[in-house]
Amino acid sequence: MEAPTTLPTSRPSAHPATRRKPPRKRDKERLSAAKRPHPRRPSSALTGQESIEILLNVMENNKEDLIVVLAGYQDKMERFYSFIPGMESRIGNHIEFPNYEVDELVEIGSVMCRELEYIMGDGAVEGLKEYLAKRIELPFFANARTVRNAIDLARMRAAIRIFNEKMADGSDGVVSEEELQTITGADIPELDEDALVMA
Repeated sequence: MEAPTTLPTSRPSAHPATRRKPPRKRDKERLSAAKRPHPRRPSSALTGQESIEILLNVMENNKEDLIVVLAGYQDKMERFYSFIPGMESRIGNHIEFPNYEVDELVEIGSVMCRELEYIMGDGAVEGLKEYLAKRIELPFFANARTVRNAIDLARMRAAIRIFNEKMADGSDGVVSEEELQTITGADIPELDEDALVMA
């Protein structure tokens, strides 16, 4: 008669990969830091002030290995410099880029249209020039970005114009490739001072 098999009375040890190691001192410190409540964040103005001070320290301590470029509109940069006395004097070179002239902006618009495979048709160049001559004197003017927004609005107005023309009575509804690619003077957006933020 065979002897009964002896069953183990204790649980087998876990696989080495699954054994939990006692936490190291550094891990304990990290865990303790994670559990501590974070102090209340300072206001945005204080955070900005501290950021500038950190930037100044980094610039001073790494001036042989670091190049810092600050860019922005002139009024915004002057306000930035005013946060900390001596900030402006620490910047070695100040370069002011003037706004484009109206004719230059029109040329930029023509290039944008060409890259989008559009054609500036009858009255388009003159209309864009007239629009930009007024727009450049108003708030929120942004040079090439304003031109791009004007071209985008003109493309949308052109599409609506073509749709209405082809849906009108007496039209055969056929649209040629040239019609789809042509922006006319009527498509140039009108100056709407209530929507300047969009331009």
